[in-house]
Amino acid sequence: MGVKEGRLIFDNLKKVAAYVLSSNVPEIIPFLALIAIKIPVTLTNIMMLVICLGTDIAPAIAIAHEESEDFIMQIPPRTSEDHLITFKLMINAYLIIGIFETIAAYVSFFIYCSRNGFAPWQLVGAGGDFNTINS
Repeated sequence: MGVKEGRLIFDNLKKVAAYVLSSNVPEIIPFLALIAIKIPVTLTNIMMLVICLGTDIAPAIAIAHEESEDFIMQIPPRTSEDHLITFKLMINAYLIIGIFETIAAYVSFFIYCSRNGFAPWQLVGAGGDFNTINS
């Protein structure tokens, strides 16, 4: 029973780590896009901080309290070399989930802007100042 609980805790901590790491990518890429190609940032730093604090806590707690998988006792024991954060987890969080979340956010941002009179190509180079866009 203790081994099963230990494996459950480790498994859930890996899930929480993947969730938290993957949410960093869509938070930083809009600022990099502002610097690189001058796409306007839709949220201020304070707004992003409020969203992160308000939306990261509850899902992370829910993930941490998930029930164990049926096959958890069939997994071989971890070695002392196994870590909570692995290269595979970081690749999955940053390059797969994080990029997918970023693309989804940008697609919804461009759809919203185009429905309100701003074509996506008009936003590139606007640099956060919507007054420079020629409608």
